[in-house]
Amino acid sequence: MAGETLVSLFGKQARLTPEALAVVGVDRTLTYAALDRLSSQVAAYLQSLAIGLGDLVLVQAHRSVELIVALLAVIKTGAAFVPLDRQLPLARKEYIARQCNAALVLSTHPSDSWPILACRVETVAGILASPTAVPFRPVDVSPTDAMYVIFTSGTTGNPKGLVIEHHSVLGLIRLHNRDLGIDASSRGTLMVVVEGVGT
Repeated sequence: MAGETLVSLFGKQARLTPEALAVVGVDRTLTYAALDRLSSQVAAYLQSLAIGLGDLVLVQAHRSVELIVALLAVIKTGAAFVPLDRQLPLARKEYIARQCNAALVLSTHPSDSWPILACRVETVAGILASPTAVPFRPVDVSPTDAMYVIFTSGTTGNPKGLVIEHHSVLGLIRLHNRDLGIDASSRGTLMVVVEGVGT
């Protein structure tokens, strides 16, 4: 258990059950092997841009299979992701980009092509359509490395970034697994639609 991160545990699961379903989307599914391969392909691209340990990558995404690929790719490089709401005003996005010293916005939406400050914008689909010639180089990610940075709403001033480390997320997952009885047969959702509610 000591030294474990989401990256190391995902790798173990992918080796143990490569053909088991890892992600089920609206129109596609991914096995652990496929998720590992696709996220490593995106991670290799990120590494080709010199993104790695200590870097922050803005992720502007909608809830999708590509979102899971993007988040896993970022943390495989040792970088941390910064969720960026597509609906935020440009000035707020630019403020967050400046605070993160980010060089890249990783997006899951094909129409996201405008730059935010000096950040280049790349889509997961675009990266997967033109694979990099350089293979992914695994990185030793530590439990105390940043996994993601979430920015506050900024209602009392400018938004502030809160750094969340791998061990914190892993601790929360283990707590949920224990207290909610989650095991290999359990299923979870990123988003659920209830017919007739809010329509």
